[in-house]
Amino acid sequence: MRWASDAKSQIVATTAQGIRGVHDERRQFLLAVHHIAWALRNNRAVSRPLKNMKPIPIGTRGSYAKTVAPADLASHLDASLAAVMSTPTMVAMMELAALDAVRPFLDAGESSVGMSIEVNHSAATPPGHRARAEAEVTKVEGRRLEFSVLAFDEVEQVGSGTHRRAVIDAAKFNDRIRTKQKKD
Repeated sequence: MRWASDAKSQIVATTAQGIRGVHDERRQFLLAVHHIAWALRNNRAVSRPLKNMKPIPIGTRGSYAKTVAPADLASHLDASLAAVMSTPTMVAMMELAALDAVRPFLDAGESSVGMSIEVNHSAATPPGHRARAEAEVTKVEGRRLEFSVLAFDEVEQVGSGTHRRAVIDAAKFNDRIRTKQKKD
């Protein structure tokens, strides 16, 4: 190991040697040091791992409701479409219902992002109706979550599907997004 006068150089020098061949409790510590060194070399924020996120129980439920406004209509997207609640509006409501379900389990610095959604929009909802989306956690695999989602208006069920989300470290996510931003 090369000894350096400042801590940043010491961490970078230590992890430059690698962690291969270390198979005891020091390995986890060295992986964390390696993560810090990478962040320092790449001018990134150092974030804590999400392995200690709060457990989210299967069956946890959330909801989101709104009155269908003109901006929520398919005809707002294109004048040739019907003046009924658009599928993108229903999908957004389902995502917000899923977020409502997990929000109490998120620690400071954690957030949740949508990964996929598969829905059936089975009935039209006219403007002025109160629409409601419901989400229930059906599967948890580490930080990946799966939900059963439903949507209703004042008369009937108007949609159903499956939605997947991931719990993320917000600072780490924002760092990655900054690298994708276009330079003016």
